[in-house]
Amino acid sequence: MEYEPKNRKQRHRRGKAWEFTFVGETPTKPNKRGNNQGELGMQQVFPLSTTKVGDRLVITQIQSGRSMVYRLNNMGLTVGCEVQVISKTTSGSVIIRIQDKEIGLGTAMADRVMVAFATESSRR
Repeated sequence: MEYEPKNRKQRHRRGKAWEFTFVGETPTKPNKRGNNQGELGMQQVFPLSTTKVGDRLVITQIQSGRSMVYRLNNMGLTVGCEVQVISKTTSGSVIIRIQDKEIGLGTAMADRVMVAFATESSRR
């Protein structure tokens, strides 16, 4: 009985090469810290997991499914609300303050919460 590995290889190679489809905006290169505006006057948007302790931020988007968005909304994390980073680990998990609550988010959740630096006009 002869083993024919080429059958497996042929099946694997039938598909196309890797293709990428970009949805939404292409991110711009980050500017110097403290400059929260991009090249076109828009705010720089980045994941919550990349912030520093003490940053005051506004949630701009939650990139996840319905159940996670629902869960975060029930905790008070909604698009447009302002948060402050209280603590952060090197892995990316954060503790944030929103109004009078402190909420901890793991790295996976913090990676999906997109934020921008809070401006004076966005503070209430």
